[in-house]
Amino acid sequence: MMLKVLVYAYIDNTYSSRKIEKAMRENINFMWLSARQVANHNTIARFRSEKLKTIFKDIFKQVVLLLAQEGLVTFKEVFTDGTKIESIAGRYTFVWGNAIKTRKEKMAAQLEKMWRYAQSIAIQEDNDTPPPDFKTIDKENVEKTVHKIEKIISKNPKSSSKAKAKLRYMQKNLLKI
Repeated sequence: MMLKVLVYAYIDNTYSSRKIEKAMRENINFMWLSARQVANHNTIARFRSEKLKTIFKDIFKQVVLLLAQEGLVTFKEVFTDGTKIESIAGRYTFVWGNAIKTRKEKMAAQLEKMWRYAQSIAIQEDNDTPPPDFKTIDKENVEKTVHKIEKIISKNPKSSSKAKAKLRYMQKNLLKI
């Protein structure tokens, strides 16, 4: 299921694991592919980086070539996608089919460029820092924190009243733990 969703997401120019998660909740195509299961963005990123790290590029290329072979996607559509074509069909305003066939190398380079872009987004998301693990509150840590805040406030007499109020709250309620 995850492989189907990732291949479709890449074909749909969706590379961010957070956007893929959102699409699994909102996009009917993604819902159908995932059988209405929604994976967390961390799960998607982990699956992509651990399970598919070395083989996903080859799988994606094979799927694109298979779709082209079956006639579901033509190289003409892939090649001209995103190009500006004038509305008046003049002598030099359209792309000949033979020109597209001879430029497979250029298309392979474009696929490689798109792949590098998708991987940069995935790597950037993987570098997001996870939320800190919450630990139990012990009295020594609370006392140390209160003393640090007291020192900071005493050095800066213009401290805000909110900071002073929070310090009083900590002294009154948290030191009793």
